[in-house]
Amino acid sequence: MIFEKLVGKTRFVATKVVGTSNGTRPPFYRIAEVHFPSLQALRACAQSDGGRETLAHAVKISSGGTPLFLVAEETTFVFGTVSLWDWLKGIASSGYARVCGARAPKRNRNCAAFHS
Repeated sequence: MIFEKLVGKTRFVATKVVGTSNGTRPPFYRIAEVHFPSLQALRACAQSDGGRETLAHAVKISSGGTPLFLVAEETTFVFGTVSLWDWLKGIASSGYARVCGARAPKRNRNCAAFHS
């Protein structure tokens, strides 16, 4: 698999889009998410031989035109540990690491998503 060449990745998620809420044809067929521990790690990967090869491969196989490349920060809420409301209250008062003695949500700092 081409994504094996991405240096520094911590997670890869492959998604096939199967529909839309209004029944129209989805604008994307596949979504590939590649997670990195930092923006610096993402940039280093994109500049590596494996990163350049993977990006070129994404462009080559995209049948719906040029793929859309997004860079995002993500926050994951784990249900059963802390509610969104309690988490937000915790940020306002004492920082999100001390929310009612519960575990704070996991933050994945950077994610590159390839849509085609």
